[in-house]
Amino acid sequence: LTIIGQVYCKTENYTQALDAFKKALCIQRNMHVDNSVDVASTLSMIGLVLFKQGQFEYALQNFFESLSICKLSLGEIRGEIARIMC
Repeated sequence: LTIIGQVYCKTENYTQALDAFKKALCIQRNMHVDNSVDVASTLSMIGLVLFKQGQFEYALQNFFESLSICKLSLGEIRGEIARIMC
């Protein structure tokens, strides 16, 4: 689902992208601990879609939640944190 969301995002079908990412997030949270890197990555993708839709406050919420999970899971200084925030 995350790859489907990425395709929708690349083709500027943001509503479908958001739907795919939210479904993926639900599955990931049911399969993994809430603090997994997969969850953080998907939250970051949701933030990106929301940003592109002009929903900046919601985008920031997702980006900060993603960053918080990365810090808990990976520690303060890791390449994955920088990758997710770029």
